[in-house]
Amino acid sequence: MFENILNQYALEQYDYIIIDCPPYLKGLTTVALTAADSVLVPIRAGQFSISALKKMYNHILWVRENLNKRLSVEGILLTMFEPNTKAWGLTKKVLFENFGDDILHTVIPKSTTITEAEFYGKPTMLFDVKSSGSVAYLQLASELMNKGLLLEH
Repeated sequence: MFENILNQYALEQYDYIIIDCPPYLKGLTTVALTAADSVLVPIRAGQFSISALKKMYNHILWVRENLNKRLSVEGILLTMFEPNTKAWGLTKKVLFENFGDDILHTVIPKSTTITEAEFYGKPTMLFDVKSSGSVAYLQLASELMNKGLLLEH
């Protein structure tokens, strides 16, 4: 149903459609995964995040096997990165041990500018293009384009 709506209207007008979903394994997330070509999974530091990522990753594999054969994982994106904390060091270690090939090189830092931009209802790029968050998101776009991910679909 959702895929039919996308095909009927949006795909005629747009090359890419980004659907931001909550990290739930049912409902809208499953519907979006069923309609999607690929998924980018953000994660922040912490044991709960790693546990949730393992469940989400298994759910993505289940959706690919049962509902959407073309679904691929674009990558796992480390967000709200704080390099000087032990939690991030431990999180990165576990992530690379379990999902090494899927971890993107770009890391989105914890940034007050991102939070402020959200508060003012502006994209980070328009709020402060030189902020660490804006630079990181531009780097992410570049990484995805260099991998050919944004050009293949």
